Amino acid sequence: MKVTKNHTHLKQKIKINNIKDNAEPVNIPDPRKFIIIKGARVHNLKNVSIDIPKNKLIVFTGVSGSGKSSLVFDTVYAEGQRRYVESLSSYARQFLERINKPDVDFMAGLAPSMAIEQKTKIKNPRSTVGTTTEIYDYLRLLFARIGKTYSPVSGTLVKKDSPESIIEEISRLSVSDKIKLYVLINMPVKDETELNFRISDLRSKGFYRILVDNSLIDLNDVTEEEVRNIINIPAGSNGVSEHFITVLIDRMSFDPADNESMTRLNDSIELAYRESEGYVTVRILNGDEFTDHLFNKYLEQDGIRFEEPEPRLFSFNNPFGACEKCQGFSRTMDIDIDLVIPDKRKSIFNGAISVFQLLNILRI
Repeated sequence: MKVTKNHTHLKQKIKINNIKDNAEPVNIPDPRKFIIIKGARVHNLKNVSIDIPKNKLIVFTGVSGSGKSSLVFDTVYAEGQRRYVESLSSYARQFLERINKPDVDFMAGLAPSMAIEQKTKIKNPRSTVGTTTEIYDYLRLLFARIGKTYSPVSGTLVKKDSPESIIEEISRLSVSDKIKLYVLINMPVKDETELNFRISDLRSKGFYRILVDNSLIDLNDVTEEEVRNIINIPAGSNGVSEHFITVLIDRMSFDPADNESMTRLNDSIELAYRESEGYVTVRILNGDEFTDHLFNKYLEQDGIRFEEPEPRLFSFNNPFGACEKCQGFSRTMDIDIDLVIPDKRKSIFNGAISVFQLLNILRI
């Protein structure tokens, strides 16, 4: 039994070696660089084998009935779509039409594919490959979500300041464990009437301190007239010049390591945004010295307020995003002076303006 077992194992080993030695070497390109098709027999194709390079524009040409559409649509596109559908869950596949496997021996290097139907459509001067395939809608959404705005003046990135980003920046600026800071807002005041309204409104909301010349003033200790004199608003002002009241929202000792401190600062910044329509000033105190840091919730930089990226901003079919000159048609109608006056040496009476000559010919 032992000899027979070894002899059988030897025969199996010799048989396997003979198969490997007699097999023909097969050179298969890298599927990451090529779409590999072996033995395609769809419609008019007769065992066609081809390696299509990726990341290049490939054109299939030939006489009618040579199998161009059979290779491109019924083989490559069909198999790519079939594999993509099979990768979905069984729940999603029940809502999709079943795609039959094309008659081909081997295919590799495929990815989810997309095809434009071969049919005549109504011509639209605004139509492009992106709009026809509807991929343009996804590109607009992509640009609106991940797009970044840069100032054309300084070239710096324009960002909105959220309470979280403000707290993060203040935490980086803190040189010690705790820092003293003021959360301030500036309210515009044009005349005496608006000043009295602002003061009454601030008192009703519980804001009793304003900052004047770096000193805090309690509104309970002064009258409206005294506030007007402090801010230097002349009596009977016509509202031509604009003044500002700096209101104290909160003052605190901020500790980046304390969660309660960060929560309080976050609430104060949100309150400042609501009361000032999106602007806040954080003053960091260091003894008698202080530094003011201005923040806002808009895309503002270098004195310019930019539009926030949204899908319609990237649509040439939408007046909001279309070119102001061509309105999205990529062409304009202009007057060519050289065609109107081809010979500038002539006078008007001698027919310098060719349009007038044409009118005279039409009258004759």
